[in-house]
Amino acid sequence: MKRRTMPAALLAAWFPIAAACSPGDDDAVVDVPADRGGDDGTPDVEAGLEADADAGGDGTEPDDSEAGLEAEAEADAPVEPGFHETGREVVGDGWHPRLAADRDGRLHLLVQDDGLLRYRTWNGSWSAPETLAGSEGVPGGKATRHRMWVSADGTRVYVSWGTGWDTDIRFAWRDGGGWHGPETACPRTVRPWEYAAPAGRSGGDAYVFCMVDDLWVAHRSPAGIWESPVHLWTGASKHVVAVTGADDRIHLAFRFARVYYANGDGTSWSPVREVTTHGDSAELPAIAVGPGGVVHLAWQRWLDHGGGAWAIDSVRYARGNDDTWSGGGPGVLVHEYEAPANPPELAVDDAGRVVTAWVEADEVLLAAAAAGGESFLGPWAVADDAAPPHDGALENDLATPPLAFVGPTLHLVYEDDAGRIVHVSGTVTP
Repeated sequence: MKRRTMPAALLAAWFPIAAACSPGDDDAVVDVPADRGGDDGTPDVEAGLEADADAGGDGTEPDDSEAGLEAEAEADAPVEPGFHETGREVVGDGWHPRLAADRDGRLHLLVQDDGLLRYRTWNGSWSAPETLAGSEGVPGGKATRHRMWVSADGTRVYVSWGTGWDTDIRFAWRDGGGWHGPETACPRTVRPWEYAAPAGRSGGDAYVFCMVDDLWVAHRSPAGIWESPVHLWTGASKHVVAVTGADDRIHLAFRFARVYYANGDGTSWSPVREVTTHGDSAELPAIAVGPGGVVHLAWQRWLDHGGGAWAIDSVRYARGNDDTWSGGGPGVLVHEYEAPANPPELAVDDAGRVVTAWVEADEVLLAAAAAGGESFLGPWAVADDAAPPHDGALENDLATPPLAFVGPTLHLVYEDDAGRIVHVSGTVTP
């Protein structure tokens, strides 16, 4: 697959020559006296040249070590934009991974394996898998739609899933006492459900957003009482995603031919806003909240080639909140697909850098933008053994590689073509 490379002009823009010519941290800037030592008060040029030759030309002690020169050159060299891998390991068998990080640097992983949902944590190494009670018989296809939300302090983990088309949405949670449930969050007797996403707030309240046409939200109190689902939206909407920001506000996005967004404090909810305003089809959004409460969205655009021949076209991005979104309706172009592809996932670090990743053909690709920027560099190939896009359907998001930042380190997991979950870590320089 053809990969884009950065033009020389753009490299020069990212790494100004002036920066390389300025004094380094270890360079001493010495005030030169007016009298350099000549008997007549004029500078002794020859003595100065000899001193410079002995000292390496810059007033420092000579260093004939090639290793020292190479280390100094490497320290001064700019870091090339891209993904710089620091670790790679196979976690175990499974597919359809979900990944989250808490503020203490732990990773939380949920995968589907042999008809069960299994959970692990990572804090330098992976724990043994725990099976979610009551997840037996989870079908192997995309109808499960399992999703996971982890509280910032890592003390609560919420999971929601379905058991097939037109079924109840199930919910389980984990605390210091292990796994509890499952419970019914959205009963089929109220509406038929297929898609769901959990979220939570600091007081222990849990929320599950459920949809197959209309969008509803079900609330579970800390006492374990489920309220009847509250209606939020009418329309043939699908694929809801949700996240809780640092201010305890819940943000959600979904698609109904275009991408829509809303937020709430758990009691009241904002009006549903349309993020994309073009005539093409915007599908399968991913959502993240960055510094300052800025909401970031990425999605997959489908384009009508005439005669009902729709095909995936590109990865798009927007950031903002409520009524103000970047990208002018169609969204910022991240990448034009060159092969069958799954939709993107999204992560934002504490400095505001944005990273999005997806599977295209048999590759895991990644692109990144600097904090506050809307110009994405990449894509860069992270792996070339990913499971291929499952079936080309609009709902095909389950094999997308989820992302999570732990400090400046990016972690991602993906399903390889042998049916294993692979964990990759590294740093990103946009």
